[in-house]
Amino acid sequence: MTGKYEEAVKSLDNFVNTLVFKGDEAKPSNIFNAVVLIASPDNGFSHISSAGLARADTGEAMTGNHQYHIASTGKMMTATVLLQLWEEGFLGQKGLDTTLGDFGLFDRDTLNRLFVFGGKAYGGSLTLRQLLTHSSGMKDIQADDGNYTAEEFGGPAPGSLFASLWSRRDIHLLENNDLFELNIPNWKPWDSKRPYEKEAGLINWLLNGGCAESPVFLPDQGFHYSDTAFTILALLIEHLTGRSFHRVQRERIFDPLGMDSTFMSYNDDPDPAPWTHSVSDFYFGDIPGMSKGINLSNDFGGGGQVSTAEDLYTFLRNLLEGNLFKNNETLEVMSNWRYHRKKLDAIGPDMFHGIGLGIFRSKTRDNTHWVGHAGAWGSWAAYEEESGIYISGTCNQRTPNVRNWAANALATVREKLA
Repeated sequence: MTGKYEEAVKSLDNFVNTLVFKGDEAKPSNIFNAVVLIASPDNGFSHISSAGLARADTGEAMTGNHQYHIASTGKMMTATVLLQLWEEGFLGQKGLDTTLGDFGLFDRDTLNRLFVFGGKAYGGSLTLRQLLTHSSGMKDIQADDGNYTAEEFGGPAPGSLFASLWSRRDIHLLENNDLFELNIPNWKPWDSKRPYEKEAGLINWLLNGGCAESPVFLPDQGFHYSDTAFTILALLIEHLTGRSFHRVQRERIFDPLGMDSTFMSYNDDPDPAPWTHSVSDFYFGDIPGMSKGINLSNDFGGGGQVSTAEDLYTFLRNLLEGNLFKNNETLEVMSNWRYHRKKLDAIGPDMFHGIGLGIFRSKTRDNTHWVGHAGAWGSWAAYEEESGIYISGTCNQRTPNVRNWAANALATVREKLA
């Protein structure tokens, strides 16, 4: 390794250590563990740094091999599978402009309840392209409710799924902070046999929690981030293939790319045990999620995957190099950016945000452009177009003030790799 690469390694190691410990292990920050991979394929450079405590219950140190919940970063995988199915003719003659009403995924009553605006039902006319680009107008059941969006409320709305699960955490947290009562539901994506029971599944929550009757806008009239849309897309993948979402991803992405540390959490087809080895804690403030038994099965197609920094780098690089599609045009369609002026705390304020099909392009404060996705638990997988550098990893923390970590990490090593 040349001198400049040794300096890049030292800089990244120091950054990650400071991210967790603020430079002093006796004074930890509000981040309890982190792992960061930076790779520059053109230079033959790749390095993983890690720091902190991977698990509160075992006391094991965080390493580059530890798995973590990738949250919305997994939307790129959901979109990739759907685009593969499009290439193979599963979506019919209209392709990405096929409507939900054309697939038979939901019965007529459910379609009519799925999206109601001004007293008129639009569920059956929603297209796959609208769902993939967050332009359907559907609310996000994770963070919105029947009265507010998260943006309007300034955080998860009171009737959102996330707020509900958080309140259960408070109710069932014992005074000594040692254990959780494990009665948070193992969420199904959709229970068609109980369509009027709110807590029977994710789409059930949408239909019976007020979100379906209060969409943000009519389809194609704006941008509103929606996990709900990607829950529906994953359900459609299962409907079209007749196979579980986990199995489809294994066959089409994970196994072909050798992503042996990646799996869909809370799925039993196939049982994820063979790929589960060292899942690190994600944190609600100072509450370690895995050690306390918090259930994240409500992520599903919106980002229910567990992975590693190395596996995510492998996925994103192969995706952007076109290796996951049969036709070069498919990646071009996926990255045909629609631009929306939106303040994003993830990298910088008031920047142009390019919206693709399950993937984003962002202009950073350093006037560079990133392609990839972030996740709610502090995960990132991105490619910087100007430098040719990839970054992946997590700080396993939902706290908003740590969202800049990925841009800051890359800034510490970019010039050293030039």
